[in-house]
Amino acid sequence: MLVTPLLLSVITLLVQFGLWYHSANVAGAAAQEGARACRIDGGTEAIGEQAALRFLNETAGRLLSERSATCARDDTSARLEVRGRVVQVVPIAIVRLPELVQVSEGPVERFRAATEAGG
Repeated sequence: MLVTPLLLSVITLLVQFGLWYHSANVAGAAAQEGARACRIDGGTEAIGEQAALRFLNETAGRLLSERSATCARDDTSARLEVRGRVVQVVPIAIVRLPELVQVSEGPVERFRAATEAGG
């Protein structure tokens, strides 16, 4: 009789941490998707943020709340950051998981005209 509540608590905690891990992977994939859209020739910060949020809406469902995507792009690099809070399965405040933050960055793609080789 004493073991059952403890066992159920452990199972619930395992589910909570499993959801957090899965959400971290989904947020990381959304950051990569947004950064890819921002990095391409002709891409903008708004396009990257929209791509990341669209990816989250399609794949994360209700796993992440308070989600946001922030893109920064300059002439050489693009960086996209995805933030969100994992759904709380355990209703007690003791198990307040930290906010997820996933970042992806890379060089901006640019068209460069071919130069003639000297010969």
